[in-house]
Amino acid sequence: MSVNSGKFSFSWNTVAARGFADGDAVSAEFDNDSTSSYSGTKGEGTTVTSVDGRATITVRLQGDSKTYADYVEIDKSMKLGEISDVQYIYKKVMGANTTVWSGTCALSKLPSLTANREMPEIELVFKSSDSEMVVNRV
Repeated sequence: MSVNSGKFSFSWNTVAARGFADGDAVSAEFDNDSTSSYSGTKGEGTTVTSVDGRATITVRLQGDSKTYADYVEIDKSMKLGEISDVQYIYKKVMGANTTVWSGTCALSKLPSLTANREMPEIELVFKSSDSEMVVNRV
């Protein structure tokens, strides 16, 4: 079963990802809850809202995706200090709602490569410190 990428998109440094793997091709999740409970010394309690924008974005590509080489080049340029604050945008259409994640991120984990008869799937893990999520009604 092939992925319907007409319902979602991901780009990093304006390079749109192509050749997604089947299954969960892109996932984004904030690293921490948006609220936490606080209990004072006298037993009083409250809920504290967090402004923590740290998030993990995982992109899964087919092994022959040309996007992989593009993203490795962007990562290399970041490590050499040639570019910084690289923007990403992840857009997903869900019925009447469109969810958009955006911010800056860096490639945190390159995939393990294996050799076998099957076409490998490449999993790229990005880390962001300033992600925002917005839901728009279409």
